[in-house]
Amino acid sequence: MTFFSKLKWIIGVLVIFVLILGTNLTDRSNFIRVKSSLISIYEDRLVASEILYNLSDELHHIKNSLLTSDSSIQSNDINKRIDILDSLIIKFDETRLVRSENELFSSFQLKLKEIGEEINQKGFNEKDIIIEQIDKSLINVKQLHEVQISEGNNQLKKGERAVQSIEFFTNLEIYMMIALSIFILAIIIYQPKKK
Repeated sequence: MTFFSKLKWIIGVLVIFVLILGTNLTDRSNFIRVKSSLISIYEDRLVASEILYNLSDELHHIKNSLLTSDSSIQSNDINKRIDILDSLIIKFDETRLVRSENELFSSFQLKLKEIGEEINQKGFNEKDIIIEQIDKSLINVKQLHEVQISEGNNQLKKGERAVQSIEFFTNLEIYMMIALSIFILAIIIYQPKKK
C-alpha cells in the first residue's frame, strides 16, 4: 500500500468516525430531552394530579361532615381531614410548578387558611360560610387540574419533538453513511493516471 492509499483509508475512517460521533451526540441529547420530558410528565403532572384528586376528595369529605348533625363526629373528622390536607399541600408544593399553577396554588392555600381560621374562630356554627369557602377551593383545585393537563400535553409534545428529531438524524445518518461509503469506495478504487 502506498502512502497515498493509506492516507485515503485514514481520511475515510476519520470521516465516518466524526459522522457517527456527531450523530450519536445529537441522539444522546435528544434521548436526554425525551427522558426529562417523561420524568416531568410522571413526577410533576401525574403525581400532582393524584394529589389534586386527594385534595378534592378531602374537601368533599369535610363538606359532607359539615352537613351531618353530630358535632362531635364532625369535629374529629374535620380535624383529621385538615391534617391530611396539610400533608397533601406539602407534597403538591414539592412538585415543579409553572407560574400560572403557582398563582392558583397560592390562592388555594389562602382559601384553605381562611377555612381553618373560620373553623378556629367560630367553630362549626357558620357552616354555610365554610361550605361556600370549600366550594371556592374546589373550583381552585379544578383549575389546578386543568393546568396539569395542559402542562402534561406540553411535556408530551416536547418528547414527541425530540423523538422526531432522533428519527430525522437517524435517517440522515443512514443516508450520509451510504453516501460516504460510496465516496470512500470511489477514493479507494480511483487510480490516478501516471504520467
